Amino acid sequence: VGAVALVRGLRQVSDFDAEFRMAFANRKLAPEFETVFFMTSEEYALISSSMVRDAHRWDGDVSKFVPPPVVAALEEKGVPARS
Repeated sequence: VGAVALVRGLRQVSDFDAEFRMAFANRKLAPEFETVFFMTSEEYALISSSMVRDAHRWDGDVSKFVPPPVVAALEEKGVPARS
């Protein structure tokens, strides 16, 4: 692949704990990779994949939270909306 870094996003302080531990594990498994963290912008800080999935299942409009390709993927494969 030619990658030299693993890029991870942090939404909240609580994300850092798990990501920090994962970065150390990844360093043991693949020392040639560096883990880089980016903080999200405020508008996305409270959005999680679980929240988007659940909102979609209950016929919620998730287009406010994710880009159109994600909405299409939810509709096309794997996450049925509530009937």
